[in-house]
Amino acid sequence: MLTNLQKTQLSEPPLPQPPEKASPTKVLRLNKFPLRTVLIIPFIIPILASTGLVGWLSFRNAQKAIDDLAKQLNSEISSRIEQQVLTYLNKPYDVLQTTYAGVQSGNLKLDEFDGLRRYFWQVVQSELANYPSFGNEQGEFVGVERLENGTFQLKIRTNATAPERETYELDDEGNQKKFLKSSKYDPRERPWYKAAKQAGKTSSSPIFPAFSRQNTSLEVASVKPIYESNGKLLGVLCMNITLVRITQFIEKLYISPNGQSFIIERSGDLVASSTIPQPFKVIGQENDRHIERIPADKSSNATLKATAQHLLERFGNFKAINGSQQLKAQINGAWHYIQVLPIQDGRGIDWLAVVVVPENDFMARINANTHTTILLCLLTFAGATVIIILTASSVTRPILKLTKASKEIAAGNLDNRVDITNFIEIKEIDTLEHSFNSMAGQLKESFETLEDKVKERTAELATANDEIITLNQRLKEDNLRMGAELDIVRQMQQMILPNADELEIEGLDIAAYMEAADEVGGDYYDQGKRISNAIDKGI
Repeated sequence: MLTNLQKTQLSEPPLPQPPEKASPTKVLRLNKFPLRTVLIIPFIIPILASTGLVGWLSFRNAQKAIDDLAKQLNSEISSRIEQQVLTYLNKPYDVLQTTYAGVQSGNLKLDEFDGLRRYFWQVVQSELANYPSFGNEQGEFVGVERLENGTFQLKIRTNATAPERETYELDDEGNQKKFLKSSKYDPRERPWYKAAKQAGKTSSSPIFPAFSRQNTSLEVASVKPIYESNGKLLGVLCMNITLVRITQFIEKLYISPNGQSFIIERSGDLVASSTIPQPFKVIGQENDRHIERIPADKSSNATLKATAQHLLERFGNFKAINGSQQLKAQINGAWHYIQVLPIQDGRGIDWLAVVVVPENDFMARINANTHTTILLCLLTFAGATVIIILTASSVTRPILKLTKASKEIAAGNLDNRVDITNFIEIKEIDTLEHSFNSMAGQLKESFETLEDKVKERTAELATANDEIITLNQRLKEDNLRMGAELDIVRQMQQMILPNADELEIEGLDIAAYMEAADEVGGDYYDQGKRISNAIDKGI
């Protein structure tokens, strides 16, 4: 209707308001890391861990192998020492048994010293014993000794020479060649004689100083007391051996560059050592010499001394060591492998063979191999790191270029394109590059098309706006004209109403109310016609 057109105002419709967004939930976010870091670190850490673990396991396995090897070596060396010493001790024992058998059979008479001399010469000639001898209860003595220079000496004391013992050089046939010297000597006072007399059976004597060498060496003997049928002691057969040969053997026995071995008695006194040529001290002048034994825990060799002290600390005393013992201990600030093996002949010999090997003798090559392993691990780690970095760069460099290009496109540079060149061509990256460039081209084309559409739509809106303005102007004019016509109609309506005088009728109270119309229905012609008819009828 016209009134509605009058009330309508030309204005743009209000824009729809976006719904209120709920307050975002706060999410705990970790620090952001570059893609290169994310790609490299997960690979570097396992490689570092694996190379370190390989190096550590290599070292541990080598250490365990060294422990096993050292124990095997020490065990083998100590067993060789035991075997050699027992073999050396058993030879004179076997000769002693054979000699006693000859005495029992009557082939060898103990009161015929000339026959004993020839028999003893044959024994030392065949190197079955070093110094066979016989001493009786009357103080008589006969023995033949083989010296280190290969010569033979006869040592004899009879009732005619007592209390002197005479020494003669023997020729190649065992005959007396030259008188050398005489000295006071009583076999009954010697340690080997006393040991046999006390034991009452075949036994090994304690270690004692050699009388014929002016107390400059140590000896041990296999001895057997000889009794008459009534049990009376006739004398003692003795087979002396010098400990020099045992010392020479363990000196020549190679263990390791700094390994050593030694033999001690249960008392702790040295018997032989691979590092101490003379395991005793000679005290006194030439005509009054005596030997002083060296305790192992007080020796001049630092390793030997420290080893003996460690054994005493561990076991309390050397007599408490039973059976083979394998130990590892710090000696003079360095680790050493120690093997202790008892040497027992069942006839009185009860020694301890000790082998000591520094760990460094084995670890020198292991350390070199460890250094090589560490170097290889480092080279492997470095090589793997370089490969990982190059591989990560091959992945991240194209992505970084794509990221940069996307930022430029977001900033409005729609002409930007990505051209990725890489030393490793990755299929997925190449596909992503083509897709990105294609998307950028389509986006540019869409923006250009959108701009044309926006211009066209803007022109259409401008034309429509002009038309609306023209229509509003016409509506304003029509409203003014209609308002004038309504005023005329309102006046015409009021004219046909009776006035106040005409309404005064006696006996009646009349009340009336009239509201003029504010709208005109139908067209203007019909409305005017109705009004004219009403006037003509006098309504």
